[in-house]
Amino acid sequence: MVSKELLKKNPDLFNRKHYIAKNSTQQPEFLKKHPNFDGRGVIIGIIDSCIDVSLPGLQKTSTGIPKIIDCIDLTGNGFVNTSTIKSMDKNNILIGLTGRKLRIPLTWKNPTGEWHLGIKSIYELFDEEALEKFIEFRENKIKKENEALKKSLEEISNVEERNFMLKYLKETENLAKDSIVLDCIVWNNGKEWNACLDTSFIGDLKNVKVLTNFKDSHEFGTFLNDLTFCLNIRENGNLLEICATYDEHGTVIANICAGFYPEEPEKNGLAPGAQIISFAVWDARDCEYGSHRAITRAFYKCIEMNVDIINFSVVSSFSSQGPMPKSGGCGVTLVAPGHGVAGMPRHYSYKTQLYDATSYSCPNAVGAISCLISGLKAKSIPITFFKLKLALINTAFLPKNGCKLSFGNGIIQIKNAFKFYVEKINFFPIQITNITTSLIEKNTFWKKLWENSDCKSGILLKVTDKNKKIYNYVVKININSNFSNENLFKIKWNLKLSKNAETFIKDYSTVNENNEFSIKIDKTELKQNSINYAEIIGFDSSNLFWGPLFYFPITVIIPKNFYETEKIDEIIELNSIFPYRLFIPPFSSEICGFFIRLKNLENGNSDVTVQIHCAEFHGIMNDIWVQNLDFDEKHILQKCKYDLSFNNDIHEICIILGDEKKINSFKFQFELSFIEKPSLFSQILSLFMPSEKEEDVEKRDDLSETNSIAEYSKENEIRYNFWAQKVKFTNFNEKKYFITTYYFTVIKKTWCEFHLKFYGIQLLTPFKHCKTQIFTLSKKFYAGYGEECPPKRVLLLPGKYIVKGLCEYFDDKIHSRLLPSHVRLPEIAITVNSNKVLKNFWTNSFDEAVEYTKWIIGYIGSYLPFSTNVEKHFNNIYENDSKLWLNILQKYYNNFESENVKKVTDLFLQKSKAKQFLQNYEKMENNAYFYEKELIKTRKSIILDILFYKTDAILNEYLKNNENIPIIFKTNFDFANFESKMKNESIFDILWSIFTYNFYPKSLQKPKNICPKLLNENVNFEQKNEIINIQPNLKSKNRKNVKNVTSLFLKFAEESDIRKTFILIKNALIFGNFGTALFYLNKISSENQTIPNYKIFDKIIIQILKQLGWKHLIEAHENALLDRHRNYFRMF
Repeated sequence: MVSKELLKKNPDLFNRKHYIAKNSTQQPEFLKKHPNFDGRGVIIGIIDSCIDVSLPGLQKTSTGIPKIIDCIDLTGNGFVNTSTIKSMDKNNILIGLTGRKLRIPLTWKNPTGEWHLGIKSIYELFDEEALEKFIEFRENKIKKENEALKKSLEEISNVEERNFMLKYLKETENLAKDSIVLDCIVWNNGKEWNACLDTSFIGDLKNVKVLTNFKDSHEFGTFLNDLTFCLNIRENGNLLEICATYDEHGTVIANICAGFYPEEPEKNGLAPGAQIISFAVWDARDCEYGSHRAITRAFYKCIEMNVDIINFSVVSSFSSQGPMPKSGGCGVTLVAPGHGVAGMPRHYSYKTQLYDATSYSCPNAVGAISCLISGLKAKSIPITFFKLKLALINTAFLPKNGCKLSFGNGIIQIKNAFKFYVEKINFFPIQITNITTSLIEKNTFWKKLWENSDCKSGILLKVTDKNKKIYNYVVKININSNFSNENLFKIKWNLKLSKNAETFIKDYSTVNENNEFSIKIDKTELKQNSINYAEIIGFDSSNLFWGPLFYFPITVIIPKNFYETEKIDEIIELNSIFPYRLFIPPFSSEICGFFIRLKNLENGNSDVTVQIHCAEFHGIMNDIWVQNLDFDEKHILQKCKYDLSFNNDIHEICIILGDEKKINSFKFQFELSFIEKPSLFSQILSLFMPSEKEEDVEKRDDLSETNSIAEYSKENEIRYNFWAQKVKFTNFNEKKYFITTYYFTVIKKTWCEFHLKFYGIQLLTPFKHCKTQIFTLSKKFYAGYGEECPPKRVLLLPGKYIVKGLCEYFDDKIHSRLLPSHVRLPEIAITVNSNKVLKNFWTNSFDEAVEYTKWIIGYIGSYLPFSTNVEKHFNNIYENDSKLWLNILQKYYNNFESENVKKVTDLFLQKSKAKQFLQNYEKMENNAYFYEKELIKTRKSIILDILFYKTDAILNEYLKNNENIPIIFKTNFDFANFESKMKNESIFDILWSIFTYNFYPKSLQKPKNICPKLLNENVNFEQKNEIINIQPNLKSKNRKNVKNVTSLFLKFAEESDIRKTFILIKNALIFGNFGTALFYLNKISSENQTIPNYKIFDKIIIQILKQLGWKHLIEAHENALLDRHRNYFRMF
């Protein structure tokens, strides 16, 4: 997303004229000679983010047929469960799942009368650019309405009340950050499935657009006239698929591939006549890239829908530069231009953007090759992948100074490739579908792994033995064909060696009857810290005009020879083509990592980004760590640290320039030094050393599975509660899944990362992590990531949260082993960042905590006598006596006996000298020992409970005759036990929802909660935006009594005590100060929005607003309530 400030500072970077590089691939020459070979008859599958189907260049092809055939979401990001079926009443009113009344237009036909209903949060569908636009629109709307209200606030004489009202109105602007939740309706009109999203957000459907499957109608809908979406209806109306434009990537790709602008042909993509199918694999929940599951489905869909060519640009990072591939090949076969200016989705503030990366080189190649395929189809020439590949490879253009490792075989030339295919390769046997090469591995164990990996296409020799000079290999040529044994086509192989390879490829044999040949490599003449690349090229000696039929790559790496105690310090020069590479030999087990220090030596031009890749080669795999370093005038020196996992093989450091710079060369001072493993003493000592910087502190703890709920705490900062159980998951039919569930409490604002951990060898584990989603306890989706993305660092506000992990399992026998006693389930590891992590230690022993709690309770119980005779022991009252009085007060309070509550409380305060105790509380606590502090705290808590009962009961007497006050303020709402009740109910809600969500059919309903009705939910109020004064008729004497009643409790209650806030609210309502009441109610709601039971305060706010008639704030709070407190978990 581009900020407004960047748009103002750099207007030239955005909104440029369209430009797509075409000359380099001969596309203009080819279309000039063959104007009808512009992609007609070709279907391009774009596996990327969802395309903006509304753009003018993506509506029609050059022949007038629809440009986009279909738009399919394969991630689940836009899925809506519409299995709930309802009927409308006689007035055509349908109650949606949001609770809104949906008036169904008479023009909508539904012979069955069955309406499938769903609910969806809009903010889950779009990218940051769209969200910023949506939030800004809603904020401005709220501000505009609030400004009209502020004028009438001048009539309020109470300055304090007016200020609270202004504060509340200011806070309501933040309601725009809560997503709008809309109703989804699906029905069958007798001919086809229809669907509608309530884009009015108020149930007014007469002007809302009705859509059907995109492939049938090619129509789309919009939010705010800019945010585009299209729909697909699956599973007989039970699943609605919303395809929304998340990120611009897929849209830019589509424009480059096949955009068509009949009035402005200079904007056209490379194949304006081709059609497109959009396969959305870029999940809004998975950071940036598509998941393996979505990508696999996309490829199956491509086969099913007869796609001719696929654009797949979400695999690798910028550039072909970087560490050597583990296969030993160059990693690139063909290249195409990767720069230009293309159109953006319509909701972006800038309509075009300059691009420069391999993501955009791919669609350039796909568009050009689509034109080639179009021509071959038009001439009815049979096409195979292998023949097409041979034509492109043998006609590619390699620049004079081009590096084989960066350019592969060269730049695509479609004009020459078309001629080569028609005149030469067309005579190649169509029965041969592919020719590949592989090493013959003697070791049986590695042979099996080798055959199942992609490490078989070449030789990657990492020289670690200084004494060994000669290496021998045997290579197998694999010919895949459809020939019968009788008519087998035999190739007479002729092998050639690429240029400058004679220095280390000393000998290679002819191909024997088994299609095998041997290679001898001699490292004697090779230099230190060098990459030595060569290819053995295979021809058919009888048909040399076909060109090379295979390239067998050979890469020999010689590491730099130096000591571990030695520091590398040298000047390096980077350019846009050749990276800097350093190969480090194996070293002792005492080395655990290294520091890299990079200093920019270019004073005149210092604004540049450098990318450092560190690769570990081990076995047949290599792990790559990437670090971006930004240099400017203020930051000419950058440092980074790399921790090693393996010490027994070569490590490669590859440094390249960032993707956004177009400069020829840059000089840097490069320093590298090794890090030795600390001694045991230093490791123990480091536990007691505080960190200087908050971001440097990181502590990880595992929450192991258990049958009961366990608690872990750290520095009163974050508390984890864990619960895991095998569950049934039915969203995906082709594989088997289960869900693990974890929940925890954050006590203060904390940065967290979540890792789903598996134990044992990863290749042999029966589980595979697919996706992790983080929810609030009230089921609002918060964040998520997939198995390919690094764990997302999330800033969690205080509250209660749930983590759900979706895992695939491979063994059917796992059903009998999914118990903690037989197999370890996946565990959640949470990394917490805080500047107080090392102040106290973690404890994983829940039993110790329980024993400690029992000791405290036992001590207090033995120290304080229990008394049933109140008068006898009242002068020496202790905790148990206080609890007795508290129980008596609760009885009177719950029976609405306010007079008795007042009498008992006054007697208690008089006898116990509670007021004097509260006044001296801080001094007593500071001078007390540990066990005495616990007693003092307990006594204060009980006294405040007793004071609350008296205060609340008396305030209720003043409020009970006011009809305009919500019922909850006129009942004895037991806040003393509200927290404990809430916790128990919440845990039950979690377990029950998981149980029914995964095991039971949808017809099974959750047991209803039996609770008092606390709101006047059926009262209708006329909604007008004006100030309504509802002033209770209080005499001055009564006003003074109210202040006296509340003063003691308000003075000594903690600011964090929700009961204090609630008394302030009641006090405000008694005096008609609705601004004060709304401010504190909104404060409670905002601070506890992760907890389901606190939604009652949102409902109270809405009730008061209805009485005031503030329509725009009613709508805003209703949306916030729907967004924060949901009755469903987001689908995986």
